[in-house]
Amino acid sequence: MAPAWLVLPYFCWSNMDVVAYSLWAGSCGRWLWNRLKRHGSRDSETWPLATADNAKKILHYCNLVQGAYEKTPGEIIERITYGTEAWVVKVAPTTLGYCPPHYILRDPERKEIVLCIRGLNLADHMNYLALADTRKGSQRFDGGYVHRGLLKAAEWLMDNRTELLKEELEKEPGYKLIIVGHSLGAGVASLFTLLLVNHRDVVGNIEREQIQCFCIAPARSMSLNLAIRYSDVINSVVLQDDFLPRTSTPIVKIILLTSLVFTVAVIWWRCIVDTFISEEAMLNDEKRLYPPVGVVLGGHAILKLPYLWRVDLKGWFSHLQ
Repeated sequence: MAPAWLVLPYFCWSNMDVVAYSLWAGSCGRWLWNRLKRHGSRDSETWPLATADNAKKILHYCNLVQGAYEKTPGEIIERITYGTEAWVVKVAPTTLGYCPPHYILRDPERKEIVLCIRGLNLADHMNYLALADTRKGSQRFDGGYVHRGLLKAAEWLMDNRTELLKEELEKEPGYKLIIVGHSLGAGVASLFTLLLVNHRDVVGNIEREQIQCFCIAPARSMSLNLAIRYSDVINSVVLQDDFLPRTSTPIVKIILLTSLVFTVAVIWWRCIVDTFISEEAMLNDEKRLYPPVGVVLGGHAILKLPYLWRVDLKGWFSHLQ
């Protein structure tokens, strides 16, 4: 027999309690059903397969961005197992919260200057504040909307790293400028790329085609119209239902900045709201933020280079060097 303290509350509920609980259970259940019945791989069912060269390119930059989690040139080269310490131009393991840690690599083999930006640091509260520093429609940019906190970090890079990038590009004419970011850093990388493309004079007026950005599991950083317009220079990789790219900006803020009890209550309310918003309405909302472009689903990578491709990655990681 169940103890009294467990059973009695159920007999003491008022009608309003029952209604509230039913509303909560129904809205969360409907929201969950809408999410579960969708599968990321459906997005790519009609997309053509990418070439092996494009898949290798993505895996190469996925490898390079891991070096942004290290603090010295030696540690970076040991982590990425590519190049030498002499290739590492600049390492910034900390920026006092203005921007995620990053490093700059001069790659003579591929003729590229590469800026790699690390992802979310769970131990750094400044990262949480950067992600949470935005409101829907609060930051306009080039006819669309962007994430305000990530834009601030991108502007810091414009003020503090473009001179060095310009010097490296002038030393090596014809080199491409590659921006790579992971997670939080991918969101910063995408907006830094937007700034660079619109102010190419700060890096020596190189051609737009010489600038490429690769975002690995990016935070939502720009409105859909910007994502489409800059799809020729920004390429995204998203692992199926990866949390950060797939979760709306308001829910990310709730999870990062509130206590557990309050988080559950507010997410419940967001579930109710999202349940009654159609996908068409979301797509037509010009202020809603999205990852830059492209999706990776399950064992498939969907790339935008600049077209949409589906890449079967089964076995790739054990064979590619």
